[in-house]
Amino acid sequence: MSNEHETQTLEPITCDVQESVALKSPCPINTLPNELLGAIFVLNAQRSLPAFHNIIAISHTCSRWRSIALGCPELWKCYAFLHNRHGPRPYEMTATFLQRCGNLTLDVGWERLASSYQPIAVEVSSLAAVGEFRQIHRFRSYTVLFNDLYYAMASSAPVAPVDALEDITLTTMSAQRFQIFPSRILNSNLHTLKSVTLTHCWVDLNHLRLGNLRTLHICLPRVESELHRYGPVHYLELLKKCSITLEEVHLEISLRVPYTMAESAVSKEETTLLPKLTALTLMLPTSILHFLFARISAPLLRSIRFKTSRIQEDDNRLADTVISRLLTEYILPQKNPVGNRMSVVQSDSSQVINFSPLPKYSSNETEDDSITVAFHDDPVDFSRTMSQWEPVAPFLTSLRANATNVVIVDLFTRIFTSLTYKGRDGTLVIWE
Repeated sequence: MSNEHETQTLEPITCDVQESVALKSPCPINTLPNELLGAIFVLNAQRSLPAFHNIIAISHTCSRWRSIALGCPELWKCYAFLHNRHGPRPYEMTATFLQRCGNLTLDVGWERLASSYQPIAVEVSSLAAVGEFRQIHRFRSYTVLFNDLYYAMASSAPVAPVDALEDITLTTMSAQRFQIFPSRILNSNLHTLKSVTLTHCWVDLNHLRLGNLRTLHICLPRVESELHRYGPVHYLELLKKCSITLEEVHLEISLRVPYTMAESAVSKEETTLLPKLTALTLMLPTSILHFLFARISAPLLRSIRFKTSRIQEDDNRLADTVISRLLTEYILPQKNPVGNRMSVVQSDSSQVINFSPLPKYSSNETEDDSITVAFHDDPVDFSRTMSQWEPVAPFLTSLRANATNVVIVDLFTRIFTSLTYKGRDGTLVIWE
């Protein structure tokens, strides 16, 4: 009994001792040195508003964390000119964040692409633009939501020489608005550009040094009178300027005149080699798509997206040539011996064909498809187009077709009969 009594009286004492020791023991994260703790904080400094809120929370957690955060310029380089959804924040906040960034290059404007971004204070915006121009020489990446106000400021405000810019995105966020970015902002000696994105905007790329460019994204879905003189040959020359380094190209352009006889005379033998290009998107009139695709060579190309409208008399022949080159140079050489897959979505006015050397479908099919060809807005001779794809039939694991009528289903069954005896799983899948 005495032992039992001693145990019962000792238990609460032991618990009190353990709790006391726990209270005096430091939290494991607080045992880390300042340098390591700062490195952990920097992992949170992403280009997103939730990340910004996390950084603010970190800097207000305790005096030690605040001291580390304020002494870590990497934490603030994405937020120096951060806007809220109504426009620029008070200049005092911008000045504070600039001071915290030290001498680092800055990532500016990424938050202005959000659909919720609706700036309303014109006077404040103009002052903020002037502030950005004064610091633009420090920008590593710059996203500009281009409008009349910004154009007026960019055309007249003093601008420091730009010599560190690697990534520029220009957009009006509207297909109904088009702006030309003043060339004076970008130094002709600028050689650091790695990514250029132009959406409903334009900047004279001819005077820029693009020897380090890796990503080129141009989206001009409307015909703009200011760019009538910029034709297919000019885009081909643009690709030549950065051919050694280009990894991704996206051209979505509407041109009033497909190409002149002088342009069509450019020899196909004079191909431009793009040795590092892995992703190509061409959303162009058929004649322009054919012109460019016939004059580039990309041995590492793995992701291809074509979208075109066949509206001229010769477009069917040109489209056939494009598909033939796709098959012989990019699809059949990279086919997977274990199995490949193909899907076709067809309607009266369009067809989309996806081919991939991946044998299985994933939750995100379009991301995995290496080849996508889409024809839109014209009567499609579906039988003739699909017949061109017959060479891939022996190598398919599955064919998935979204067809509109029984005739189309019979067409697939006839063209891809080889699936029933050469397909890896011996099946033909038709989705009606």
